[in-house]
Amino acid sequence: YNTLPTKARLRFEIRSESDEIVSELAQKIHYLTEEMTSKTGAVIEFQEISRRKPGGMDFSHPLNTTARKILEYLQVTPRITPSTSEVTALIARGIPALTIGLTTGDNAGEINESVDIEPISRGLAQFIALLKAIDTGCTDES
Repeated sequence: YNTLPTKARLRFEIRSESDEIVSELAQKIHYLTEEMTSKTGAVIEFQEISRRKPGGMDFSHPLNTTARKILEYLQVTPRITPSTSEVTALIARGIPALTIGLTTGDNAGEINESVDIEPISRGLAQFIALLKAIDTGCTDES
């Protein structure tokens, strides 16, 4: 208490569907750290931990189409948004992949994050229906 800190660490994630934007922002942050080091004498480092190439599947891909049909059948309103999760690594290798939500909730990623219990049964039904569809070949683009 009442002591000036001698160290600090800031971690964050840059997300974009554009690799160029991520590269540009990373370069700007690097320049800012160099500038602040030269102006203040403080030791400031910029360390990039990892980078994934953005990727995705066409909206009309059979897996996406099937997933939307399942949601429609279950009377679930889809929330179609870009995802920068681990599925991009699969898609980059030519493996069709998508992210599904099993339920809804509030304050994602926050200390007071919560999930809604009631929608989980529909979420599991969606998951099982999608697995069955994949098993019957819905990911084939032929």
